[in-house]
Amino acid sequence: MPLREARSVSSLVRSLIDWIDPGPPDLSMEMLISMCVAGGLGWIAGAAFGWIGRVRDWPTPFGSTRWLLLAIAAAFTWFGIVSIHQAQHGSFGPMVDGISLRDPRRDRLALSIAADTVLAVGTLLTLAARTGTRPATIARSKGRC
Repeated sequence: MPLREARSVSSLVRSLIDWIDPGPPDLSMEMLISMCVAGGLGWIAGAAFGWIGRVRDWPTPFGSTRWLLLAIAAAFTWFGIVSIHQAQHGSFGPMVDGISLRDPRRDRLALSIAADTVLAVGTLLTLAARTGTRPATIARSKGRC
């Protein structure tokens, strides 16, 4: 990406961040929740565009591809569980100011992380569970066509 385009993308992202949370560039609980919501919406948009346009053209996952999708789903699950636990009980350190252990926004952040985790893992498991015929190129290479 040329430097000029990178600057325009970074200024667009900065404008979006300023719109969500005007003020100094510091993380707040509202910003963390907004990032979770935006990440979930981005995942939904990407899955929808990919699914609608190409799902019938994709080869059915088998063997190593299916195991890779399942491994990624397991990793997302583990990271999601750890992130939910940290959102509810962990220390955010000096980057996020004014968060006590009894702050009700912690539950909202944990719920946002849980929704993103379920969305991502559900998409990966759906892709891994697809059934059908093996792609013709692979079947030919095995001498079955």
